[in-house]
Amino acid sequence: MAGYSEQLAHWCANLKFSDLPADVVASTKLRVLDVIGLALAAVDMPTGKSVRAAANAMGTGNDGRVVGTGERLSAMQAALANGTMAQALEYDDTHNETVIHISSPMVATALAVGEMVNASGEQVLTAIAAGNELTCRIGLVAPQQFHKVGFHPSGVIGTFGTTYTAAKLLGMTPLQMRNAAGIAGSQASGILACWEDGTQSKFLHPGWSALSGIAAALLARAEYTGPAPVFESRFGLFASHVQDKNYPLDFARMTSKLGATWESRNTSFKPYPVADRKSTRLNSSHGYISYAV
Repeated sequence: MAGYSEQLAHWCANLKFSDLPADVVASTKLRVLDVIGLALAAVDMPTGKSVRAAANAMGTGNDGRVVGTGERLSAMQAALANGTMAQALEYDDTHNETVIHISSPMVATALAVGEMVNASGEQVLTAIAAGNELTCRIGLVAPQQFHKVGFHPSGVIGTFGTTYTAAKLLGMTPLQMRNAAGIAGSQASGILACWEDGTQSKFLHPGWSALSGIAAALLARAEYTGPAPVFESRFGLFASHVQDKNYPLDFARMTSKLGATWESRNTSFKPYPVADRKSTRLNSSHGYISYAV
């Protein structure tokens, strides 16, 4: 039997716009609009200014636009800036069961790579919908277990979603996508130490996952290889990140009824960036109450 990353790759590579249910198409369009609006709102915030300055300092390029500015950068740099700005206000959408911000990294990736390859609107929407769904599915193996030990799944698991999103737009084969997911496992990152002092590093995670996903896809397209059992092996994602060794990992949720049941439907837009009194804290560097889950 094919491993999980291979099964996800085959589904992603073969997914067509016509396979998307009408409500998933409509929701994906709203998520694109939501992420662009959030990034626009953050352009002149300290986080937005800093990440844009850093992205520009990383080199030159012309593949992708930075939202709300006249700046053009490489696809990876633009995705870094846009994904980070989309998280800066903590309003980006959240998958209900896993508490993963799915759309900010996926939209940042798809806008950058889509512009790089001159993709159609339908291709961009299909790639975002695929990446969002696979991010939710991977997270369902161990919902909220990453948070418990200080990992931010929006950065860690989100990197796999952005990898599939980028690979889809690059027209990669299932084998290349499988390799890309394996490579992504060595780049997926994000710890939540910033919760201790209200610093900015958490906002970077969707942007960094977008950059890393594009990098993983480009490496795999160039025939770089990555481990096929990146999710389920003894040194894979869940063995290394879920520290409760008695927790019943449910790998079947990654692939069960994939394409027939859309888990990404169970994702909420955020009316305000506060969870509850026990899980919020004042972020003095920005002057607003931020979401702390």
